[in-house]
Amino acid sequence: MSGDHTSKLCALILGEYFDETVSKVGSNLLQFGIKSLGQIASSTSGLSLKEVKRGVALLVKHNLVTFSDHRKAGVVDYQIKKDRILNLQYFPFYINLVSGQQEGKDLPPNSASVFGPETSALLQVLFEDGSLTASQTILKASSCLTEDSEDPVNIQKLWSSLGTLVSQKIIESCPANTDQDSDIPKFSEDGKKMPGLPHLKISDLESAVSQGNVDNLKDTVYWTANNAVCSRMYRDSLIVHSAVRRIDDTAGRIVRSILDAVAEVNDPWSPTSSHLSLATITSRVKKDWDSMVSHLDQYLTILTSDRTRFVDKVGDAGGGQYQVNYKHIFTEITASTLEKIILERFGSKSMRIFRFIREKKYVEENQLQQVVMIPGKEVKLLTYQLLENNFICLQELRKTVNNNAPSKAIYVFYVNFDQVVRYCQNLCLQSLYNLKVRTKQEYTACERLVKRRQDVEKKTKEYEQQATEDQDIDDFVAPLIPAEVEALEALDHKLDQCNLAHMATLNTLFILQTYLKYKVS
Repeated sequence: MSGDHTSKLCALILGEYFDETVSKVGSNLLQFGIKSLGQIASSTSGLSLKEVKRGVALLVKHNLVTFSDHRKAGVVDYQIKKDRILNLQYFPFYINLVSGQQEGKDLPPNSASVFGPETSALLQVLFEDGSLTASQTILKASSCLTEDSEDPVNIQKLWSSLGTLVSQKIIESCPANTDQDSDIPKFSEDGKKMPGLPHLKISDLESAVSQGNVDNLKDTVYWTANNAVCSRMYRDSLIVHSAVRRIDDTAGRIVRSILDAVAEVNDPWSPTSSHLSLATITSRVKKDWDSMVSHLDQYLTILTSDRTRFVDKVGDAGGGQYQVNYKHIFTEITASTLEKIILERFGSKSMRIFRFIREKKYVEENQLQQVVMIPGKEVKLLTYQLLENNFICLQELRKTVNNNAPSKAIYVFYVNFDQVVRYCQNLCLQSLYNLKVRTKQEYTACERLVKRRQDVEKKTKEYEQQATEDQDIDDFVAPLIPAEVEALEALDHKLDQCNLAHMATLNTLFILQTYLKYKVS
């Protein structure tokens, strides 16, 4: 996918997440990468300076735009971050992970999911607003929970859930401004040391929330979602699901406990973890899943001998030393993902050819015909398709270096794995853009019918209480005709299909991006 299409995708995401004003400001920055406020205002048509300032402020608040005066002292330049904009699409996944809705039984009982909808409401508020103080987060989360349920909100439980998000580093404090006198703020990285929640009385907080105003509370530290930790949780969930598919549920739960133990002592994005003793793994599994300790040795043997190597045994001291090699695990997961892509596009025979070439590294054409058990004519056709679509490469190996001798060379196929991953990453980005455009077109075509259905549902609810037993609701509200109902059902089906494709594409994109991240490191 070209940079132009990536910018268009980012502009669509900004339009969905914010509004048209922010999308225009973001599109202007995406075209040039870095600009001053005056340059943005002069080159953005249809927006006043006030609207441009509001758009830039929102982008900065959500950490999608950075600013500095490195190019010219005293003149602030704004630079937009495409990767952070693309990361906005994963927020629903992160919220489901924190609330335990995505993994379900793969999560141990003492995880954050025991707090139910409170944690997801708090995280959703922070994702929507970018950064808030603790009291502001409680106020907005309580408002969201009140809309969804008529039961009174337990402020004590909300505060406890917020403390859990802080302790698990799912949210982090924003860095503090170290130069209050300067027009250009300078932030200190010491603000990342997690100062902890302010000491507020629950009674004062409940009173402020009931009044809808928390400005009088002594709460000056702003909090934001920790995208690195949220991405790590999503990465771990993919590894757990892979273990479940490869082995069984018990293996997935043991892998979950090992990953949680590693995350407490390691950099979440290091290629390999530090060594874990058998005693450490046993105590963690016993804490999370007491009944699985008796079969732990057998499952560790299976996990270490599997091709994916969910756990590596690196020593025998203390009953055994184990390590998690994230880089190798995601190499295997990525290879499986690419094979599925080839299976869907070209069929099982092409997938078999791709897998054999990748395992053998360099393969001649006659070797393919002998091993994969496919007729020679069909092998040539399938390899040409894979070669044309950049899944395999062809290299010439000359038998002689003498230029005067008759040309004698052999041709071998090989897989440039990193190139294939980047190619599929571009395909995913292009697919996301197409899905968003298609969804918008389908909705626009039936927008009148959608609004009519909303009006009918609204009026039906209003007149349900007013209508007597002798009166029918149809006397008050004109119902949808069968043709309109059929058109709306077709629209709902198409939108559901687009949504499912969007989620699957995001999942594939995350796997490919994670592999490339480990490859660079």
